[in-house]
Amino acid sequence: MTRDTARKTIAGQLMWWWFNRPENLHLFVVDTSDGVVGYAILSCDEERAWLTAGLLPSARGRGLGATVFRWLTQRAQAMGLRPSLEVLLSNEPARRVYRNLGFINTIQRGKIMIMEKR
Repeated sequence: MTRDTARKTIAGQLMWWWFNRPENLHLFVVDTSDGVVGYAILSCDEERAWLTAGLLPSARGRGLGATVFRWLTQRAQAMGLRPSLEVLLSNEPARRVYRNLGFINTIQRGKIMIMEKR
């Protein structure tokens, strides 16, 4: 993900939640010794925390994504919410990470799989 793509993704996520549920949006920056390499978002409703994150290509493949989602999962559970996420069916590397973190497939909607931590 390029920096421009990351900015556009964050902007899109923020716009919907800001206008619909601003009190339930938690935005985090993924900052490493290499600088800012991504973002993480918890967007919460009454029973779920929807986890979203993105990393620059240079930050992928080193376990950082798993660390970010593990941290988001812990935050969601500490808030008493069920961690949930959406992932493209074609994104097998991400789906593998989520499965390894204990997420299971719950609903398929077209090319998207909703996964939840049980």
